[in-house]
Formats: sequence, C-alpha cells, structure tokens
Amino acid sequence: MDSIQNDPDDFAQRLEHADEHAPAWRFDDDGPLIIGTVKGFGEFDAGWGAYPIVNLQLADGTERAVHCQREVLSRELAKARPQVGERIGIKWLGQPEGKKYHRYVVRIDRPDGATLDWSRYAEGVSEDDVSVPVEAQSSLRDSAADESIPF
Repeated sequence: MDSIQNDPDDFAQRLEHADEHAPAWRFDDDGPLIIGTVKGFGEFDAGWGAYPIVNLQLADGTERAVHCQREVLSRELAKARPQVGERIGIKWLGQPEGKKYHRYVVRIDRPDGATLDWSRYAEGVSEDDVSVPVEAQSSLRDSAADESIPF
C-alpha cells in the first residue's frame, strides 16, 4: 500500500485519469456477486443525501464503482469497514417478497479478529493516558512479578 502512495509515477498516472470514473456495478446486469481489491472511496449526492462509493479493481484488471445508495448495502459496508488494498466481496441477495429493501452480504478477505474498533474502549482516555512514564515502568515490572494478582 505504501508503494502506491509513495510512487510519484503512479501518482502522476492517477492524476492524469482523475476525471475518469469506473463504471458502476449493477447486480441486475453484471451478476449478483462482485469481488475486487479496494482502490479508493468516493461520495455522491444526487439530491436525496450523500452515499459512499467503493472503487474496486477486479481480478481481470478492470475497475468498477459500487454505489452504496441503498441503506442495507451502506450499513453492511460500514460494519465491514473495508480499507484500501483489501480484497472485498459483495453479494446481492435479492429483494424479499413484499419488501422495498434489497439484501446484501459483504465480506472482507482478512483473518477473523484482524481489526478491532478500539474507539469503543477509549471513552475517557486522553492522549496523556496512553504512554507510561519512565519512572512508572520499573514499578510496573515489580508489580508484574507479584503472583497474588489474579489476572
């Protein structure tokens, strides 16, 4: 990932094509499944609220833009939290009979437990709390040797 961001030739090439947009993935035309590597993100607002766009590079080298204007798809992607460089699969599961929404499943090709939302545990923690002062490190080592601590 760093090589993409730090390669000036690649950056120049991306700037050259900055006004070009990948064709949109349409499950009804392209099939219900798309798998690719996340190349970037965008956002679009057609007048009823902004929604995310996930830009993918497919195995054959072509690119597709997944427009996440449907609430279920947007929510599934928000839960999966894809990052640039990760391989992602999105499958359209159809529209339940009598319902107005569409169902999707989103998977990221990463080991289970590879990420954690640390912000859920950070309430009340300031930047000053993150590091341990040098003078406290020796007392931490001493207390670590105390076998009466139950954890």
